[in-house]
Amino acid sequence: MIFVFLGPPGCGKGSQAQILSEKLGIKAFSAGDLLRQEIAEKTSIGLQVKAVIEQGHYVSDQLIWDLVCLHVNSYKDQDIILDGFPRTIGQAELLSEWSKTETGADFPGATGACAKRLDPVGTGIQNIAMDPGSAPYGLVREDSLLAVYFDIDAAILLERILHRTMCAQCGAIYNLKTHPPKQSSICDVCGSTEFKTRADDAAEVFKQRLQQDMTKSKPVVAFFEARGLLCKVDASKDISTVTEQVLSIMSRESHGAY
Repeated sequence: MIFVFLGPPGCGKGSQAQILSEKLGIKAFSAGDLLRQEIAEKTSIGLQVKAVIEQGHYVSDQLIWDLVCLHVNSYKDQDIILDGFPRTIGQAELLSEWSKTETGADFPGATGACAKRLDPVGTGIQNIAMDPGSAPYGLVREDSLLAVYFDIDAAILLERILHRTMCAQCGAIYNLKTHPPKQSSICDVCGSTEFKTRADDAAEVFKQRLQQDMTKSKPVVAFFEARGLLCKVDASKDISTVTEQVLSIMSRESHGAY
């Protein structure tokens, strides 16, 4: 089952993806984190993405899709969480087609970037385990796909953002008011004492980003809703309550597996 977590920036979908990944022992993927990882490792996709960004262009749906395919390949027969992906109708359509593709069938939307990657420049090509007829698309029905939308009022989002900070080492996200580190100024995940605030978390910048995100995400939410593949949770509640809401949905859709 693919669980897609959607919602505006600051709604808590990233934190919930991390919490539920650890709680349930399933893998969570963030397209943004994957992009940064590929760029840092100077892989084939990373170099393509870096070039696109440096030219001031948007990363194409196909390139983002190739990136997601590359990383979810090893988890094709397991439940996974996609955090903040898809972001466009094009990506949603690719994901929908994937979810209906039978195990072992070729997926027409994928390119060769799913089958191979470059290690850091100069070390050559390393093939990913993909025998003929075993493409990385292993789900059978569209009902193997469900989007969870984290619904929250803009005023609450702004309040959250103004108190948000993140670990400078591992990227773990905290809210100094509602979800601070267990030990003051020490990251729960890696133990680092270095924290930073994102530049785009400034109030005016965030308001602009929120408006842009809502404009772009509305068609994606409508895409899933029109197909009966959308559930909503009240993301204004405290973290543990939201976790229970999402867990209840995931348990129901996976026939009580959780």
